[in-house]
Amino acid sequence: MSKRMSMGDNFETRLSALRHIANSHPKWVGRTELSKTLKGTVRTHQRTLQELVELGYLECDRCNPAGYRLVKGKFKEFQGL
Repeated sequence: MSKRMSMGDNFETRLSALRHIANSHPKWVGRTELSKTLKGTVRTHQRTLQELVELGYLECDRCNPAGYRLVKGKFKEFQGL
């Protein structure tokens, strides 16, 4: 039986991903690199990144493996995180 992430854990995972990606801006960041700093499983990280793309915070380069970076208009919002 798998353990579901709580809303607080999910928020923290998203925020941690955004912080890491903002600190790496404008470089593309892969899920493998993010997995070193995030809690949870690989699937949780993939799902989190996809959710952030759908919410309009990240863009994905659609390569294999995928790279992620902040949408240009969102960078200033996360510069101080």
